[in-house]
Amino acid sequence: MRKFAAILFASMLLYGSGVAIQAYKATPQIDLAQVLADTGAALLEATVDAWCEVKEPIHTPEDAGRILSKVLAGMGLADVGPIQLESISAAEEFGQITMREAKVEAHLAAGITLLAAVQSTESEGQQDTYLMLSLYDRSARPDLHAMYALLTRGTATLGAKPEHATQLVGVLEGQLSSEQVAELVAQIMRGTEAEMKNIYQNGPLVSVSGYSARLDTHIYGKGLANINLAMRYNADENNTRIYLGCPSVWESI
Repeated sequence: MRKFAAILFASMLLYGSGVAIQAYKATPQIDLAQVLADTGAALLEATVDAWCEVKEPIHTPEDAGRILSKVLAGMGLADVGPIQLESISAAEEFGQITMREAKVEAHLAAGITLLAAVQSTESEGQQDTYLMLSLYDRSARPDLHAMYALLTRGTATLGAKPEHATQLVGVLEGQLSSEQVAELVAQIMRGTEAEMKNIYQNGPLVSVSGYSARLDTHIYGKGLANINLAMRYNADENNTRIYLGCPSVWESI
């Protein structure tokens, strides 16, 4: 299971020197699954993450569990299975850190998996608590709008608007020529109505970032980038994995 804390850095990924750090605030106005499907790639997985800050104090893992239960009920998922509770304390160089967490993994209809957690970290009297939600759809035609809507219902139970991050993974057979790579990049930029901002290539890895006004983001720092395309050829499998992320691809490629 992916660590829930990883969701937090989805809003803090660097595209390179002078390019923005993003937090994705709204559902996209473009169907990213359709954009990827239009390239001819077979879709393997769609992931939508949502997270928001929790204002209520967390004194015990049970407190986190009660909040998570409330969120799941608001999503219409009251009976998804047992919630795991955990508390960890550790002495660090800068002081004592205590983490309290409640989490659950639920298998929903049509092969969709939900990972949900309330995680609180306390140090020197300062507490930061987040609700973190992830939906995974491994079908060929994921309904991203429905995924966003379900996660937004969860954060709405806490009176909060979520930040979102989206990643799609697809595959094309064989190795792409330089001309095919260029056409794929151009097709994704057209499909997302994006302006290309940065391109990086290192052997079989190609990564491109761009900015689209149709993909709403809050931008921090200099530069603009809210769409990320990456691809890597796998010689063992003789195929090319395609990753499309908004605002970024967060999976190690």
